[in-house]
Amino acid sequence: MTQSPIRLASELTIRNIQQVHHDIAEQLTASDTLCIDASQLTRVDTSGAQLLYFLHHYCQTHHHAIEWTPPAEEVEHTLAELGLDATQIFALAQERIQE
Repeated sequence: MTQSPIRLASELTIRNIQQVHHDIAEQLTASDTLCIDASQLTRVDTSGAQLLYFLHHYCQTHHHAIEWTPPAEEVEHTLAELGLDATQIFALAQERIQE
């Protein structure tokens, strides 16, 4: 059964992080594949960046796949400013774009 993607709003910040975390945990309980549509995402704060980083790390270590619809380029710049590699976090999305 294909999961409906979790659609991120334009911002992933401390204000909405709890609901996003809940949605992610719920989908991971139901499936080994996490589907996230981040196409509307244009802004993350440090809480949002931390969630993205730890989500990537968790899925790698627990053998869960993530199917990304990538975010706006501004998000990659913000992550880079925080010392995070957006290319690594959104690796599957980058591979899908190049196909």
